[in-house]
Amino acid sequence: MEILSRRLGAVGLAGALFVGAACSNDDDPTSPTVAQVAGNYVATRFTATDALGTEDVLRAGGSLTVQFATNAAVSGHLTIPAGSVNEDFVGAWKIDDGEVEIEELPTDTFLEDVKFSLAGNTLVADDTFDDTRIQLTLTKQ
Repeated sequence: MEILSRRLGAVGLAGALFVGAACSNDDDPTSPTVAQVAGNYVATRFTATDALGTEDVLRAGGSLTVQFATNAAVSGHLTIPAGSVNEDFVGAWKIDDGEVEIEELPTDTFLEDVKFSLAGNTLVADDTFDDTRIQLTLTKQ
């Protein structure tokens, strides 16, 4: 979990980065739209698995809230007790090839590495990087 702690510990405070525009892939009729994605979300599943085992970040007292605005802005708050992370974040988001991506965060963070699929009122990510599998479900409020 040390790798996850380092990656998650990189999240920092930043000024607003409302650069870019959320876009959808018009060639893919199954791609989510900006209107479908926009809204306030809270993590209802957040696990990290590496060679040492699986950490349930939510059960350990962690949290993640994310607000996807229709103007491509994204903001939120991330708490990960194991990584001593308790930070706000601000950046941008887009829809690319049917997946929702967070980008333009001021520091290197795992949030820029995961790609979310829209499933009803949830955004679901299951990605592996640096030998750590992140499973994350954000539920629209």
